[in-house]
Amino acid sequence: ERMKLTTVEEAWSVLMKNDYNYQFEGNWVNLHPDRVLVGRAITATMVPIRPDLNDVVKAQGEREGRHGSQNNWVIHTVGENDVVVVNLFGKVKYGTFVGDNLSTAVSSQRGAGIVIDGGIRDTVGVDSLPDISVFCRGFDATGIRDVTLISLNGP
Repeated sequence: ERMKLTTVEEAWSVLMKNDYNYQFEGNWVNLHPDRVLVGRAITATMVPIRPDLNDVVKAQGEREGRHGSQNNWVIHTVGENDVVVVNLFGKVKYGTFVGDNLSTAVSSQRGAGIVIDGGIRDTVGVDSLPDISVFCRGFDATGIRDVTLISLNGP
């Protein structure tokens, strides 16, 4: 709760004083500029699909009891006040990590929000969710495809 009162500039000055000089990324589309986003990060990294790697990832997911598409795997880990942070290498077309359904799942699991270096779809539905904040690179009607999840809560 205390971090909700901290400005970006205040946080940045602490990072700079401690030599974290490359921890800021700008130029986000903020669906809810009136909301503050703070929480524990649930990180995910996606890469362009390579069939052999994707087969290994899917098999590992099956062994772990994961169901649905790989972006669903990430959403299923969300708990109260968590923030989903996804590196989707800026992909917007066919890079829509969430739409209104998965965003609603984050909200219903009491997550704080979503930050996607990629796209979202179903923008009207996502924007109408009252309890989460969403940052992304853009919007597209296409569903996510041709990517593989290579890291979930990794460094």
